[in-house]
Amino acid sequence: MKNLLPNAEIFRQGGAVAGGVTTVDLPEIEVKGAAGVAWLVSTATQATTGVCQLVAQGRDAQADSWADLSGASVSHTSDGAETGNLYGLEVRAPKHRYLRCSIRRTVANTAIESAVALMLDMPNAPIAAVEPEFFNTVLSPA
Repeated sequence: MKNLLPNAEIFRQGGAVAGGVTTVDLPEIEVKGAAGVAWLVSTATQATTGVCQLVAQGRDAQADSWADLSGASVSHTSDGAETGNLYGLEVRAPKHRYLRCSIRRTVANTAIESAVALMLDMPNAPIAAVEPEFFNTVLSPA
């Protein structure tokens, strides 16, 4: 990929979610024709011993049940009260037509700040794409 922004579609997947011990399923993304998708989730606060895990899930048709994708997860257990963690999870060469990210907050409270998804190497822009409001691409700055 030569440049990220011209070759990715960016989706706002979710805003702030109060601290809790729950699962937050982000909206599905149809990834047909994309090289992959990456999710970025930032947490506002994570309590001591709090566990936050991102798990990629897939399905082939909207009527199908969601299935966890083997090995497609990232997890962190807080060893003290933490603020401002950034989690990233990427799925390349998806085998399912629809993907979503499931945020699993267990053991102690984790507050979510925001979540975005980037569809990578997307030849045709999806209808629901959101362009960044402020960005700059610089080639060979001095």
